[in-house]
Amino acid sequence: MAIHHQGGRRLTVSIATALLCAAALLCGSVSASAQAIFPPLTIKDLNGRAQNFPRQLPGERTLVLVAFYREQQKALDVWIDKLGLKAADAPAWIEVPVVADYGAAWRRMVNGGMRSGITTTEARARVFTLFGGKDSFRKSLQLGSDKLVYLLVVDRKGRVLARAYGDYAPDKTAPLLAALRGES
Repeated sequence: MAIHHQGGRRLTVSIATALLCAAALLCGSVSASAQAIFPPLTIKDLNGRAQNFPRQLPGERTLVLVAFYREQQKALDVWIDKLGLKAADAPAWIEVPVVADYGAAWRRMVNGGMRSGITTTEARARVFTLFGGKDSFRKSLQLGSDKLVYLLVVDRKGRVLARAYGDYAPDKTAPLLAALRGES
């Protein structure tokens, strides 16, 4: 197939190459999500400690669990349990609840409510509430509906290396675990 571009030069692209690229996209070996970037954020955990993400993510590759509504915590809890994230040898992981920002009093109330339900300092250190900016956050990470939970493997450069979304299913875990091990 010949393609002409500016300057009149002719580029030849093999049909086989074009088909291989299309097949790779369909099979997931090449993914549009590879272009998703975790946005630079300075955000506090529930202990009040500020972190600069993605540079200060807890691991070279970190599993980031994202939820947009309180009811979604149940879905995240299932993922946490099924992936064994509370085990001593678990990979680095954090939760990022994304919440509307109605001002300082609202932020204190939301974080206070979460702190009362999360009783250990260690567990509080993994929860980073993002107030406001939901649409830009979703756009930078190429997240679809806020009606779903998302699990993202992110490196310290902010690259999203793997993702899963929605309710837990065993077949969704392999790409996440492979990316966390550095196999992606």
